Amino acid sequence: VTMANMYLFAGNEARAKAIVDAFAALRIDKQIKEDGTQPAELKRTKAFSYSIFNLTHIVDMCYLARYWYPNYYEVHRERIDKAFEFLAPYVETPETFPYQQIASWEACKKSYNQQLERIKVLRGDGGN
Repeated sequence: VTMANMYLFAGNEARAKAIVDAFAALRIDKQIKEDGTQPAELKRTKAFSYSIFNLTHIVDMCYLARYWYPNYYEVHRERIDKAFEFLAPYVETPETFPYQQIASWEACKKSYNQQLERIKVLRGDGGN
């Protein structure tokens, strides 16, 4: 996401677009399984934190991709939404999270909710 932003800022739209075009296959499809799990993140000692961190960058790319593809999020919505749905039950009941999470749950909850608000904007549901 950072590289695509830098290329776009530098005026190299072709290189930025190439990164955006490759992103779904390299990141969304490989990192989020059909059930919404993010296996590489769930292996970490801060599994929930890293799952949200990864989703933050995916949402970032959805925003950047709108420069070329106004419906980028909609095209990839099913898998992205599944990732949020997988994490949702644990926001309110962190004690049921079956993976390791050695960091603050309050920070996780805040970050999760912030990303949900950003998703609402992409959906056209508002946000703010």
